[in-house]
Amino acid sequence: MPRRCRLIASALLALTTAASASDNLLVNAEFEIPGAFGPIVEHTGYTFLGESAADEWYVFHNTEGTTVTSLEPSTINPGGMMMRVKTTGTSNGIEQVLGAFDTGPACVKTGVWVYVESGAILTGAGNGGQTAADTFLTTTGEWVFVSAQNTLCPVNLFIIYAASPGGAIFYVDGAVVEKLDCIGPPGDFNQDGFVNAADLSILLGSWGVCRGCDADLNHDGVVAGADLAILLANWGC
Repeated sequence: MPRRCRLIASALLALTTAASASDNLLVNAEFEIPGAFGPIVEHTGYTFLGESAADEWYVFHNTEGTTVTSLEPSTINPGGMMMRVKTTGTSNGIEQVLGAFDTGPACVKTGVWVYVESGAILTGAGNGGQTAADTFLTTTGEWVFVSAQNTLCPVNLFIIYAASPGGAIFYVDGAVVEKLDCIGPPGDFNQDGFVNAADLSILLGSWGVCRGCDADLNHDGVVAGADLAILLANWGC
């Protein structure tokens, strides 16, 4: 990475960390503390596999594969650490559990610095196994701060997974999950504090191409089955 870009990214990381540390729901958000199995950990298999190289961060596989996590000196935050993740399967990667299933805030803002060496990654926040991808990053060869608001609620899990066939190689640093004040969860279009039949009526009334409208919950420019699935998942949240 060019020195000027590295210095700019480092300054932004410092500002992000200073502004968010007290409100961050994540533990070991800067990957400074190694896990119980040391600074390099390898897992092969499927589903929940165990601890990563960083304390409080875990490896999860949605597909068969191998994931190697390692702690290395950070190239965005001089003097700090970052975690390298190399995984051979799509939708495999790292995550942190914030609380029990069906508990947690309805609305959060997430962010993490990511450097993708190869492949693509996704991030998301949600309710355990009902967590969906909130962002995708296909840019390679530079640090990018990936940020989003959750689409599924409540939030008790934050994920960073490979989003490309054959997995991905990426570095992460400076992660954050912050609670947001909101009247109702994602899908509460009439802001009465609940996702219910009134909101379903609004979504169905917006069905079809609808760029920028509230009912486009996944922000793809179309109100369709994916948005309906999000609304139903948040029903009564």
